[in-house]
Amino acid sequence: MPLRPDRPDIVQPATDTLRLVLPGATIALPNTEWFRPLEANVKLRAGAVAPNVLRVPVAAAQRILLGIIHLVADITATAPPTVVWVAGRDELLVYLDRTRIECAPGLLTVSLVVHCNEVKGDQRVDVAFAVGTMERPTGLVMSTFDRVQGPAIIADAWSESITAFAWEAVVTMAQQLAAGAGKDSAGRPLVPALIAADKGLLVIAPMARNNLSLANDR
Repeated sequence: MPLRPDRPDIVQPATDTLRLVLPGATIALPNTEWFRPLEANVKLRAGAVAPNVLRVPVAAAQRILLGIIHLVADITATAPPTVVWVAGRDELLVYLDRTRIECAPGLLTVSLVVHCNEVKGDQRVDVAFAVGTMERPTGLVMSTFDRVQGPAIIADAWSESITAFAWEAVVTMAQQLAAGAGKDSAGRPLVPALIAADKGLLVIAPMARNNLSLANDR
């Protein structure tokens, strides 16, 4: 997928909302004061972390999550916001447009709303990820439980798939924000060095990719 220039387009339409244009999605936001990309003339050397850490308010993170969720589901942005997962005879309907994210110090929770014939009505399932904080960063390391929180019949059959989807949603969102923040000295989009959380905040630290060719010189 072709990426956009160093600085994402932040367009001010006639209304009081802004549009944040990331490599894979355009997100309508009430403000983008938290989004501080690299200056156009700044190119980070390999392995360097960007000077501006992105502290994304959870309301903005929610909008961004819904804006990029089609990338996680591997469907087009204009496709209906539902997918059906199939495992043998089991099927699970996932409402992509009802995905939610919550942030607390060191904890991210991604919630999906799903439906299956074995349980009456739509059901919410939660996946909690322990991540770092700015005071105690853990890079991209996350940990979680082996079962999602939700009805037992869904957790028994679908915990692994739901957890993988939630994890990919968080990582994809971080990748999109980092790539939108600028490029390194080789012209490559930045990547996330850190995913962390605070009260009401998703924290992303963009960085330049490491030069793996140098590893052969050691």
